[in-house]
Amino acid sequence: MRRQKYRIWHIKRKVMLIAYNLAFTDEGDEPLACESVQVRLDDEWQWLEDDEFILMQFTGLKDKKGKAIYEGDDISFSMSQSQHYRGYVEWSEKGLCYLVYCYWKKHDEIPHLCDGFELNFTYRNTCVKRLDSDCFDLEIIGNVTENPELLK
Repeated sequence: MRRQKYRIWHIKRKVMLIAYNLAFTDEGDEPLACESVQVRLDDEWQWLEDDEFILMQFTGLKDKKGKAIYEGDDISFSMSQSQHYRGYVEWSEKGLCYLVYCYWKKHDEIPHLCDGFELNFTYRNTCVKRLDSDCFDLEIIGNVTENPELLK
C-alpha cells in the first residue's frame, strides 16, 4: 500500500506544517472529509479544526532536486527540449489525477500553446496538463497558498 503524506497551510499563522494525524468524517455515501489535523506547533502537539487549515496531499512525485510535490505547488516543467511551462498542481475529482494549470502572460497565446498537450483544453483562462511521465525537469518554484498572486 502506498503511504499517504499530507501537509497543511495554517491560515491564521500563514505557515506550512507537516500533518501527522488526520480525523475524517464519514457521511455515508459522501466522500470522506478531513475535519481536523494534528500538527507540531510551538513545540507541542495541537489539533486544528478544518476552518484553520488548507490540506494538501503529496502527489507521489518529486522534483529534479528530490523535493516532494504537493497539491498547490507552483512548478516549472518541460515536455520537450523546447516546451517549458509553469503552473500549479491541483487534484481533479473528475479525472482522478493531478493536473497542472499553466500560467500564460497573454491570453491570446493559450490556444496555440495548448496544442501540444495531452489534455488539449482550456479552463480558467489557462491550459491544463495531466501531471504524468510526459512532464520532466519538474521543479518546485513555490506554493499558491504562500503566493496567492500566482492565481490572478
